[in-house]
Amino acid sequence: MDAVLCARCKGKGLCGNANCPILSSLENMKKVTQSVKTDFFGSSPPSIFVGRVGYPDVSFGALAPAEEGDTTIYDSPSDWFSKGYSIDKIFGLRSSLINSSVKTNIYRSNNFLEKIQEIALASKPLDIEAKYIRPIKPDVTIDAYSRVAPSGPCGIMNSLDICDNPHVPIKVDKVVSDTDLRASEAISILGDKNVSENHITKLLSAGLLGEGDKRKLVPTRWSITATDDMLSKDHIDLIRNFDEVGQFLVFSSEYLGNHFELLVMPGTWAFECIETTFPKSVWNPNGDDVVMYSDYERYAGRKSYASNVAGGYYATRLPVTRYLKKKKIQASVLSIREVYEEYSVPLGVWLLRETVRDAFSKEPKVFDSLTGVMVYLKSRVRLDFSKYLNESKLLKDYRSQRRLFDFRNVK
Repeated sequence: MDAVLCARCKGKGLCGNANCPILSSLENMKKVTQSVKTDFFGSSPPSIFVGRVGYPDVSFGALAPAEEGDTTIYDSPSDWFSKGYSIDKIFGLRSSLINSSVKTNIYRSNNFLEKIQEIALASKPLDIEAKYIRPIKPDVTIDAYSRVAPSGPCGIMNSLDICDNPHVPIKVDKVVSDTDLRASEAISILGDKNVSENHITKLLSAGLLGEGDKRKLVPTRWSITATDDMLSKDHIDLIRNFDEVGQFLVFSSEYLGNHFELLVMPGTWAFECIETTFPKSVWNPNGDDVVMYSDYERYAGRKSYASNVAGGYYATRLPVTRYLKKKKIQASVLSIREVYEEYSVPLGVWLLRETVRDAFSKEPKVFDSLTGVMVYLKSRVRLDFSKYLNESKLLKDYRSQRRLFDFRNVK
């Protein structure tokens, strides 16, 4: 087994091995959920899912537990993080969600789509009733690629009823009703109005954003990354006009075996993500060595997809840019993520977004020199810090270029 390929592939099947070690290890973690007959009633958090298999003919549906009332916690990453939920707790919640699904073309409108869109619009739980073609077999769906949170078994519907009137925020209704807005413009407006990334993702996925004749279903996996990408690009356009930060700032946070060190340093806008997966962690289950991979962008931004870190790159970049925008500073930012053996199940890129957001909510460690930063970071990471120095393009750039900042104390 090539541990490096495994860590970068994350179960996508790049090696062609039918016995993928990552998928095999995840199969052993699946919990048996209760069988569901051909009738279902429950309260959607609200939550939807759009698949990508067979694109442009995809499965889409509503997610709900067989429970009535306030089920918000089943699809609330910010609450999971703030309450310090364990992997088992989150996995248990998500594996209880029944996916009531049908298949359609991404451009085709039908009665099912209209109801799924009602769920996507809602900001509060909705009671739904579904009937299935056949009984649902117990199962858990895990996205090894880790953009989407796990969910429970999937059943093919022959009917779906929404038993409540959806509560739609006025600011959401106005943007969705404007069919002259491009999707990027709509996402920008919703972001400025503090609509959560989770809600924006559902709207984009359900085909509720964009110009009227161009609206279509977007697979959930893609809509998550698209939302993170477009929101952070809006921030970057502003950040490029701010003054450069005058010191080195280090922010830290850790959650469920994911440790982050974020270095904000003097310079024009640039961003780099370095991830290291330790042996026995979810993407390095049988390896003996730590695997490292990275992606970066300089001032002009990226022209291609960050294929090494993938969706995690954009989920990490969003809270970084949000912090710089709030503080009205420009900087080069290095994100170091270490994935330890405690992280045994991929839970989705929300974990990165929330953990990095938490890091920036704290007071940073402040340094006047890169030397001081490196001494500090050596004590904060498990991996030999010299390996990060060898990997990081931003640190190499900074150490090889002299700036006016370097001479501020020279008399």
